[in-house]
Amino acid sequence: MYYRYLNPGPRALRSNSSATLHPTSTRNTLPVSPLQHAVLLGPLRAATYVCIHGLLAATLGSLWAARVPFWGSVAAGAAVRMAGQFLYLVLSSATMNENLFALMLSNVYNMLVRVGWGARERVG
Repeated sequence: MYYRYLNPGPRALRSNSSATLHPTSTRNTLPVSPLQHAVLLGPLRAATYVCIHGLLAATLGSLWAARVPFWGSVAAGAAVRMAGQFLYLVLSSATMNENLFALMLSNVYNMLVRVGWGARERVG
């Protein structure tokens, strides 16, 4: 139950304490979480962890080690997070044998149609 709260703790402490000493040691701690997820929760959960959290952590760690400005790292982190979410959607679609992207787009389209009709009724 509390696994999600305690899981990133040791790696976060190791990464933060070693980032000031040597950036390579931070990159060496990144594979630990997916391996732990693969052993404890299975390979699918490890792949989704990498898509959602691992790519973002690796990107931000390497950008901060390179002393990239804050807003540059925020923009790059947002782009990588979006790509990770898309990879997660593709992985989930392949696992469930459903086209979740089409389902998501149809739901967004239906929501926009309902909002449009609601706005049209208020105006007219």
